[in-house]
Amino acid sequence: VLVSDIDGTITKSDVGGMVNTVGLGKLGFKQRAYAHTGICTFYRNIQNLTKCRILYLTARPMSLIKVTRTYISDLQQSCRKTNARVGLPPGPVITDTTDLLGSFKREVVDKTSHQFKTEMLITLKSCFASAGRDTVKLPVFLATFGNKNTDMVAYEAAGVSKYHKVKALS
Repeated sequence: VLVSDIDGTITKSDVGGMVNTVGLGKLGFKQRAYAHTGICTFYRNIQNLTKCRILYLTARPMSLIKVTRTYISDLQQSCRKTNARVGLPPGPVITDTTDLLGSFKREVVDKTSHQFKTEMLITLKSCFASAGRDTVKLPVFLATFGNKNTDMVAYEAAGVSKYHKVKALS
């Protein structure tokens, strides 16, 4: 499994990601393609090389799941080599289960979004182990992507090997 944060990792910034993708979407406007240049091609290439599924893990609240899924599925960028339109690979989106204020407090005030992400990743990893997978010999997470230290803390706390992890994207 490839794991990616959304705001600041796929989008150009944390706050700008929320405003340009969620804010506009909630107001009924078309969401802007506010994303790092080449991120769609980058993720597609990794997925094609590894044959892994991607999981989008975000501290956004559950109430924003619809606009978040729409952003992920609708984002298209031009590939530099071919000029073809490329989108992000499809994959599940896991959000924080708290409401908007709770999520905001956890992310901005308390700076503990890594706790939620760690819990989700450990739960997912345990599902594979319960199904009989040796998660030491065959790690569940091939690569993880994030832009903040809290993302890296979550990935490491969930047992992502340093040999199967990509450092923060900037």
